[in-house]
Amino acid sequence: MHGGGRIRPGGDLLPREVRVGVSNGGGEASLKPLRKASGAADVLRAGTAEPQARRTAIVQLFGALEASLRRILRDDPHVPLEVRLRALAPDELPTPELVAELRRRDRISIELAAAFHELAARVRGLREGAEPEPGDAELALRLAERLEWEAEAPPPAPVPIPEEPVFAEEDPLVH
Repeated sequence: MHGGGRIRPGGDLLPREVRVGVSNGGGEASLKPLRKASGAADVLRAGTAEPQARRTAIVQLFGALEASLRRILRDDPHVPLEVRLRALAPDELPTPELVAELRRRDRISIELAAAFHELAARVRGLREGAEPEPGDAELALRLAERLEWEAEAPPPAPVPIPEEPVFAEEDPLVH
């Protein structure tokens, strides 16, 4: 396991603890892409001054984060099969829709979703040749730690998702 810290739901960074045993949330399989990107995280933690190395590491870590989010959705037995089958295909379930689906089902926090959207915007710029900003590496590392923490937490109870809004006919809409 790589060094660094963990983030609690409140967002504060905790010293990394060595974990032993089986993950309680079944997140270990979902985190496989993130674990494979530990080299990119190590580059960012080392604080290399080389912009190209930082850019490459941030983009790699972002790709691993997205792949892990896709696996979380795919592996959730409470998600309809149609959605689970689309989860690993970015052309069938674009990234914004992936994050929205995970939020809708309460599989990721709003903080994680917001940080992911922010990092996605920064990565688009990096892919277009922009230089990494000072906070980009920290954002990517904190997001990875937050995802790790949330994926390893026990999954929440399934959230019923109505297909259509339900309104009682006798209840007028209040403006």
